[in-house]
Amino acid sequence: EEEYRLLPQYCEEIRRINPGSVAVVHANPIDESFQQLFICFQASVSGFLNACRPLIALDKTCLKSKYPGTLLLATGFDGDGPVLPLAFAIVNEENDSNWYQFLSELRKSLEANSENMPKLTILSTMEKPIADGVESNFPTAFHGFCVHHLTEQFQREFHNS
Repeated sequence: EEEYRLLPQYCEEIRRINPGSVAVVHANPIDESFQQLFICFQASVSGFLNACRPLIALDKTCLKSKYPGTLLLATGFDGDGPVLPLAFAIVNEENDSNWYQFLSELRKSLEANSENMPKLTILSTMEKPIADGVESNFPTAFHGFCVHHLTEQFQREFHNS
């Protein structure tokens, strides 16, 4: 649709107004349909690197609007506990490829795996696409799983036992 064709200009404007920020659109290589919009503001990266614990939480939520999709989100936490939105992506669907691309862009935005980056801990649900993406893009990070999601999965698994 016409709105999707405006996304490259939107990304350009984000990069112009917020120097150092990352804003990219990824399209399906076959039919050039929308696949992912990734945004990571430089102010968020600076805040994370200078004031947050080396902890990133990954999450997702379904978008229910005229344009359905999924919001992928990476957040950091400062020393007092409040959340710092780090990066997000709007994707056409949640799948291995979109999680990998999201985490790849996040890694590049943070310059992760460099000498300046402390060893990270990444928290997420126990989903294979996320685990695979973390392992590929953040090989030195400790990948932990959210207790809330572990509890829900345990209850589903052993409810009738």
